[in-house]
Amino acid sequence: MNADCLPLRGGVAAHRDGGVGRSMQENRFPRREGSVEAAREQRKGMSRAAKHLWYDFLRRYPLRFRRQEIIGDYTVDFFCYKARLAIEVMGPLSPPAFALTEKARYLHSLGIQVLCFSAERILNDFPGVCTAIDLAVRLLAPAGSIPHPSVAQGDSSPQGEP
Repeated sequence: MNADCLPLRGGVAAHRDGGVGRSMQENRFPRREGSVEAAREQRKGMSRAAKHLWYDFLRRYPLRFRRQEIIGDYTVDFFCYKARLAIEVMGPLSPPAFALTEKARYLHSLGIQVLCFSAERILNDFPGVCTAIDLAVRLLAPAGSIPHPSVAQGDSSPQGEP
């Protein structure tokens, strides 16, 4: 996996609980007052690279990703609860510097892994970015929670619909 910062640490998936329902997952992390409105505004003002990643890959990914998810005092660009994976689209801040921030330390203290991609990389190497995200989710998510790889790559064929 060739993300721009914070490599995945081994052993993280060992404590995953695939049986937690969505409503419990969404309330798992504390939120500061007023942060919901701020996150709504951030969703409206996403960068071109973040929009590309969301509309062309993450919103149709087999496991649910959320945009501008609030975790404590911080907001991450994209978050998958089942994999406990945050994805950050880096702008002017150089990607290696993110690993030293309070936000990164806080997320790691909660057992959340972070993948960072520069906006330039998302726009110029979109298939590579999607592959890196898919591999990370498959490594971190509970076994059996992700369907066949062709679905994650955008195959729109019906999947056992009644």
